[in-house]
Amino acid sequence: MIYAKSLTKTYHLPSENIHALKSIALSVKTGEFAAIMGPSGAGKTTLLNLLGGLDIPTCGTLRLANQNWNKRESARVKMRRQLVGFVFQEFLLLPQLTALENVMLPYTFTKQSDRQHAEELLAQVGLTERIYHRPSELSGGEMQRVAIARALANRPQILLADEPTGNLDIHNSQLVFDMFRTLSRTQGLTIVVATHNFKLAQFADWISYLKDGRIVSGTRERGAQG
Repeated sequence: MIYAKSLTKTYHLPSENIHALKSIALSVKTGEFAAIMGPSGAGKTTLLNLLGGLDIPTCGTLRLANQNWNKRESARVKMRRQLVGFVFQEFLLLPQLTALENVMLPYTFTKQSDRQHAEELLAQVGLTERIYHRPSELSGGEMQRVAIARALANRPQILLADEPTGNLDIHNSQLVFDMFRTLSRTQGLTIVVATHNFKLAQFADWISYLKDGRIVSGTRERGAQG
């Protein structure tokens, strides 16, 4: 589902060049749940931005669902909406909208509104009784579950999550990672999560470690606890 070879990202600044990623090789199969670990500044967010088409590599090969990701911006936008869902550390919910309305936001871009599907997604993340609540009426864990439901609205094949539990307590963090594992196993969703928390990363099928923009040796270790 995801194939990267010699993936490199360099930011050219007036005073210096920042080598954010250095010749990354990565392969994630359909339905796998992968965790990317590493300290702050290791390149985790940069890698997810490349995988999701939010940025383009300086060089290297990147394919998602057998499609070349190194295309012009308009093509990447179309592919991104069809293939990829995003979950971030910040919930990014619109405060004036209900949970249901927030989940339905992606339909604005596809012109294929599906209220029933949005309601089913909220039920799937355990929020059937909260669909008409606004973010101010939800807990942090509930808001992140709304964000996950929203990321699934367009039926993506790949879900990318950047430190999705950074603002959650350990109980809600475990719920989110358990939800990811269930989605990969029951729906065949390919999931890549960036996290600094090793205990949570063990929910994944395997773990890779980034350090100074490189995947360090001996990184592909089994996770999938429990």
